[in-house]
Amino acid sequence: MGKLRKACIIAIKGTLFVLIFCLILYFIMCVLLFKQEDGTLPMRNYYDLPEDTVDVLFLGSSHIGMNVSTQILWDEYGIAGYKCWGSTQPIWNTYYYLKECLEYQTPKVVVVDVHGAIFSYDYADYVLQIKNTMGMRFSRNKIEAVMASAPEDSWADLLLELPTFHTRYNELQEKDFEYFPWNTHSELRVLTNEGSDLVFAFDIIPPETTEGVEPLAAKEEDYLRRIIELCREKQVPLELIAAPYQISEFEQRRFRSVAALAEEYEGLRFTNFNEIYADVGIDSHSDFLDTGHFNKAGVPKYTRALANLLQSRYELPDRRTDPNHIWNSQTTEISAPVYALQTQFAGDGKQNYIDTGYQLYDNPLSSWTLICEFEVPPFEDEDQVIFSCYDERVNQYYGLLVNVDSNQLLTVRFSSYEDTQTDRLSPGQKVRLAVVKNHTAMTVYCDGERLSSYELSSPSRYSGNLLIGCQQAADGTLFRYSRPKVYDLQVFDIVLSEAQIKAWQPNDLPKTPEKVYLSASDVNNERIYALDTLFRGDGQEQCVDTGVLLYADPDASWTLLSRIDPRIEYGDTVYYACFLEDVNDYHGLLVRRVDLDQLNIVYGRSSSVTVSIPTDREINLIVVKDQSAYTIYLDGEKVADGVSSPCGSYGGSLMIGCELDAEGRPFRYSGTKVCNLEIISGLLREDDLTAWAPAPLPEAPAPVSSPVDYRMESGLAGDGRKMYLDTGVQLYDTADKNWWIHMVLDLDSASTGTALACFAEDPANYRGLLVRHIGENTYGLTLGAGYCTVTADAGRTAVMDIVKEQYHYKVYMNGELRAELDSRTKTWDGTLFVGAERMLDGTPFRFSTEKIRKLTISGALPSEDDLRAQMQADMDGRYFIK
Repeated sequence: MGKLRKACIIAIKGTLFVLIFCLILYFIMCVLLFKQEDGTLPMRNYYDLPEDTVDVLFLGSSHIGMNVSTQILWDEYGIAGYKCWGSTQPIWNTYYYLKECLEYQTPKVVVVDVHGAIFSYDYADYVLQIKNTMGMRFSRNKIEAVMASAPEDSWADLLLELPTFHTRYNELQEKDFEYFPWNTHSELRVLTNEGSDLVFAFDIIPPETTEGVEPLAAKEEDYLRRIIELCREKQVPLELIAAPYQISEFEQRRFRSVAALAEEYEGLRFTNFNEIYADVGIDSHSDFLDTGHFNKAGVPKYTRALANLLQSRYELPDRRTDPNHIWNSQTTEISAPVYALQTQFAGDGKQNYIDTGYQLYDNPLSSWTLICEFEVPPFEDEDQVIFSCYDERVNQYYGLLVNVDSNQLLTVRFSSYEDTQTDRLSPGQKVRLAVVKNHTAMTVYCDGERLSSYELSSPSRYSGNLLIGCQQAADGTLFRYSRPKVYDLQVFDIVLSEAQIKAWQPNDLPKTPEKVYLSASDVNNERIYALDTLFRGDGQEQCVDTGVLLYADPDASWTLLSRIDPRIEYGDTVYYACFLEDVNDYHGLLVRRVDLDQLNIVYGRSSSVTVSIPTDREINLIVVKDQSAYTIYLDGEKVADGVSSPCGSYGGSLMIGCELDAEGRPFRYSGTKVCNLEIISGLLREDDLTAWAPAPLPEAPAPVSSPVDYRMESGLAGDGRKMYLDTGVQLYDTADKNWWIHMVLDLDSASTGTALACFAEDPANYRGLLVRHIGENTYGLTLGAGYCTVTADAGRTAVMDIVKEQYHYKVYMNGELRAELDSRTKTWDGTLFVGAERMLDGTPFRFSTEKIRKLTISGALPSEDDLRAQMQADMDGRYFIK
């Protein structure tokens, strides 16, 4: 008996040891397992959803995952959609995801992006095998998925999992400790490209340009049919789709095979958005982040197109009205805020601000919610700060900054360059903004609607306080005093739910007395503005904001005296404008030339007069406003006499050389010349008006250009990944700058992409220099805002010269003039890159494999003889290979 008892004790201890060891190993695996948003987590989190959560199940690759916003589907349509996807997911993984998903949910429709069906390989690479199988629970489906996804020698690693991630110890993050059995992740999956404002422009090949059908690979066709037949077996409707992207002709023919296969099944539909993208408002020149994924402009368009397609074919309930749905769940009552504004705040742009004394980032991993209501400040003030808790140093930005920028966009900035922006706002518009920090996850709501979510990779501590109406510099001084009206602002040390944010109401706080400053209408017969140098517009960006609000008080009296030159060679024809561009209520003052010898003056509420003017000399124009009555003189003669035209107020200032649109943005930049301009607050006698003869103003000093002389020390061979050269040369810091670029290019067919780039990646105004190798011997050149192509002669090497004289460009190949054009552009302060392009923030991208043997830049323009001599020297030298 003693021996048996002893054996039992040993057995029990051994069993306990094994159980404890397995339990510890299990928890270690919970921490170490990969938590990839583009593969493992969508499938793993799916298991945490309660039954009857998902009405639309989206499956496929990143063409589903990054292009479709389930948040928009929920917020705007009440569609309960879930994306169960993986990066570059093969169609067999889509099949096994579908098979697994249908065991836990019964969706009303399954949507599959078939991009994975046009691949042609037996197995994806090992990283993709991990991403597309590891999220699955251990089951027969997972075993079969692994066997389909990888060769036999990888099965054990993929099924045991620990061998694939046992070395992750030094890359663990906080979220790695959030996947234990007691943690649930039933939130709406929202990962998309909605936060990216980068633009990659390209053309989608029209389907009619290609012919024929390319059969699908055998394995891909087999699993696509399995998907169709499984949905039919489970009696779940199926929609096959293909997101638009930079498709090839080969891929077009493969999609035709998908369409033909779908026709074999009664009632099955395949929607190829590569053929109908324009019909749903998608623009391939503005809506893409890269060749295969949308940016923040494209994601909503594509998502809404899918929502409209689904709602036209299926009865999908509005789950927002279902209080029991998991995504409508409520949290506890809101606790008292840790900071609350006591009186309304009205900034004056000079010295008013509030220091709340509250530090948002004293613990960089803390959680909190900031919620407020404010009024959009006037747009004549640039970069208006609503509130800030932001450490702004060179190459080191931490914290939170909320401001309305000069483009009239409300911008919420986290750390460095992680921005969320609203649509354009209007001065005086009330906005309710909420910023939620859940450890490292940041979420922004505007007027109750979710704008975006970010995961901060490395939040840092910042000891500065939350400020209202200004910012704090690194040395502690305050700057950017602004003029917002903040009606209420509260900070909570908890994470408020979306429902609580929607339900939040600001307190009716007492107003603080506003400081009143002297306005133009308070001054009688005094000059309040005088142009100090002659103005010459360039038709691109030159203008003058006088700061004078002629119509802030619509009953004010004033006198405007000006001398203008009617000769205009380029750009628009506006001399000056203080004018509201509202189609329902045009009013103010606008002076512009409407024909070669016709001047149009619009005043008051859209009253106007058009007069003939000489075209060979300068002229005097005087506008007198006596409350609502206007008298206008042209070279001493009255062209309008006391015409009454009452109008409303307008908060914009008088601009020279452009107009302001309805949102306060400059436009219609003009090539006009204003020789003199004076503004008097009040009225002058008629004798003084007709005798007005101003002295000529001096020319404005020409902007100083940086030097461009440069020689590349050695050749550069791009590797397509990271090799590039920043020359430090600014070609467009003044738009009319002269320069000569001379380079020797390698025409090796393996060399492709960007050779030179001094180019502003600004979606609103692409401009600069861009030289791309687009064919065997052909180069595409963007010159200013124009474009041309040039082709080199056959050979191994070519010499290219680009000569810019003010706004005129000439392109030479091997000493011969091949292209010539005029192109006016705005200035840009970016530097010239070799072998890559640059984003607006200076980050290099689009690395090429171009080979540039020689590069020189000179500010001295060459003669034809200079070009030929340099060409001959290169042909005789070591750079040129025939």
